Amino acid sequence: MLLFVDPAAGLFAAGALLVVLAAGVGVLSIRHRGQACNCFGAFMPSEIGVGLALRNAVLAIVAMTAGAAAARAGVSALTALQVAVALAVAVVVLLASEIYALHKIQRSRNQARGET
Repeated sequence: MLLFVDPAAGLFAAGALLVVLAAGVGVLSIRHRGQACNCFGAFMPSEIGVGLALRNAVLAIVAMTAGAAAARAGVSALTALQVAVALAVAVVVLLASEIYALHKIQRSRNQARGET
């Protein structure tokens, strides 16, 4: 919610969380490399490893860079309508990705049984 109230602070907070995630994945990759992460469900499937840690680190840099740009530009908070639209779009995208993943699972199960 901080992103909607103060975009610059929200982006810096997101960047800090991504740094923590990158470090955590780096530590986990020592013992659990190659195991499914399932951090974001079907939306962004990935495996625990250096690649996931690097992706989180890059996203942290992007978020912090955007936060610095927002602070310099004096970006103001979003309106209630803008927040509602953003949340609605996010929910639709996440649900669509989960439905697609379930469809793929069902299709592979049907193929394994010899069904079409």
